[in-house]
Order: sequence, then structure tokens, then C-alpha cells
Amino acid sequence: MGIIILYIITRTVNIPYLGLEAEVNTIDSLSKVLQVGIIIGSAIVIRQQQKEQQLKLHT
Repeated sequence: MGIIILYIITRTVNIPYLGLEAEVNTIDSLSKVLQVGIIIGSAIVIRQQQKEQQLKLHT
């Protein structure tokens, strides 16, 4: 998630040595949306597995 935040910052704020990216393409935006989706999906799966583990311990 930190990499995505850094990506957004480098596209909107002029950071010394990194500069400001003038062009953000559709593929750039699409890749970030997919990355966020993967992060959210992974978090959901991990949370479900944790709940299942807790249920097994209590039964």
C-alpha cells in the first residue's frame, strides 16, 4: 500500500531527485486500481482465515 501512496505523491508533488511525472496514462491508473483490488482481496482472505482459525480453537 505504501508503494501506491508513493506513486500518487510522485505524480502530484514535485519531489527533489524524483521530479513530477507529467503524464499519467490509462494503463497507469488501471494498474493502480488492480493493485488496490489485490490488496483489499488479500486482506479479506487473510481476515476470513483468521476467523476460521479462531472458530477451530473455540470448538
